[in-house]
Amino acid sequence: MLFLLLGAPPSPQLTARQPGWALDVRYPRFSSHGAPARRANAAARAREREAFDAFLARAKREASASKSPVARARYELRATPHRIADRPGLVSGYAESHARLPGGRGPTKYATLNYGPEGELGLADLFVDPRSAGLAASEALLGIMRAMKSPPSKVASGEWTRLTDDQADRFAVGRLGVLFLFDQGELGAEGAPRVMVPWARLPGVAPWVRKAVR
Repeated sequence: MLFLLLGAPPSPQLTARQPGWALDVRYPRFSSHGAPARRANAAARAREREAFDAFLARAKREASASKSPVARARYELRATPHRIADRPGLVSGYAESHARLPGGRGPTKYATLNYGPEGELGLADLFVDPRSAGLAASEALLGIMRAMKSPPSKVASGEWTRLTDDQADRFAVGRLGVLFLFDQGELGAEGAPRVMVPWARLPGVAPWVRKAVR
């Protein structure tokens, strides 16, 4: 996994294994010295706990309401950490979550952590002109995905043309560019795509961002 290749510290793991459910939830941790890492690690702990508690409460509630014995129900949640950047001035990573419910597997989803000197970063915070961020990133993504041998179905059909507000802030920043993360089903039935947009396709990004992740 990428976070291990980058030498990240092991992420603490929230686990629960009882008849009827199994949860393993880990969000990325950052080891660089500075405010971004401290803030991101605090957010990771809080968001881990929130995801863990919400899913466990749902499992208990639904299993209790089911007429089948709890042990026959199957509720699973696994969140795997990925650390993309861990520098003193900027940290970035995400958790990739897979859930399984009694009716089958749930969609793959992503939760991101992006922190800079002033706090948590949205896509607009990466750009010299924040108002241009959504359109610039959307146009770059369209160009990349349309050039794929098999573009996502909603891109090929013209149904998807621009990032939603939620999609715009679901990204990770690394040395090569900005990685956009689409939850399963958002671009079609193909899965949960991760699309890297190189820096060269995002000329409006502020110079400090690229410098911070070198």
